[in-house]
Amino acid sequence: MREQGATHVVAIMSGNFTQRGEPAIISKYARTKSALENGVDLVVLMPVTYSTASAESYAFGGVTLAEALGCCNSLFFGSECGDIKKLEKSLETFSNSKNVSPMVFNIADIEKIRDNVEKAYSIFGDVDILVNSAGVHTENADFFSMTSEEFDRVMNINIKGVYFTCKEFALEMKKKQGKDKKHILLVSSSRGAEPAWSPYGISKWSLNGFTQGLAQILLPSNIIVNSIAPGSTATELIGVKEGDNIFSEENGNGRLIMPDEVANVAKLLVSPSGDMIVGQTIYVSGGRGVFDIR
Repeated sequence: MREQGATHVVAIMSGNFTQRGEPAIISKYARTKSALENGVDLVVLMPVTYSTASAESYAFGGVTLAEALGCCNSLFFGSECGDIKKLEKSLETFSNSKNVSPMVFNIADIEKIRDNVEKAYSIFGDVDILVNSAGVHTENADFFSMTSEEFDRVMNINIKGVYFTCKEFALEMKKKQGKDKKHILLVSSSRGAEPAWSPYGISKWSLNGFTQGLAQILLPSNIIVNSIAPGSTATELIGVKEGDNIFSEENGNGRLIMPDEVANVAKLLVSPSGDMIVGQTIYVSGGRGVFDIR
């Protein structure tokens, strides 16, 4: 890191529990001492809700902490992918494309949603499509061990953050209303039509109702609202990596849904071809949540 020009080094570290909920072999205090003795200037503890979560939530927690510090301009991280060419290609896509501009948007930070929306408009000039795919699963708890903190964490991201993000974008979309339709697509789940006790399942039930209500009030402003409800999809969110077996008994088709299958339906819903689909939740689930209720 120093060789790359870093004047100071900040380490964002998990505490007593690491990814997938495994206990750390070495205490957080010993690891902090070792880091400080070997060139790190500051060690920041990652909250346990992120450090024990799946890969994308773990990464989200780390990047959000780094941004919140206000002094980090380079990120150094490990990767389970192990393929540097793929990572370089991803970086090249973001760096060179005139049509892509990454930004950190913490949907759970309600007070900053307005600022983030204004930043998005300053980058793109206008926003025709909002796809709200932020969502987290319930981690390491059943109904009887659920805590209010875990409940709030899931609901703040899956519902509250979605609600206010849609509100702020819709206000701007209405200001720039024209003859062409704008689109808001929410990402729900097949769990949104099944009996629910977990904050995740409850949040997806809520999201489906919100889709209908939002579609009703925004249609007069030429804004089309729908949601898409995938079943279990072959991504790292559920621990599936590229090349893994996708056999599954979670739906009647006997396999997991592929990300491209979800993306193709999403593209239809936010295109002019989807303008007459309004307020609907479209299931891409192999029957789960439609006639296969578990």
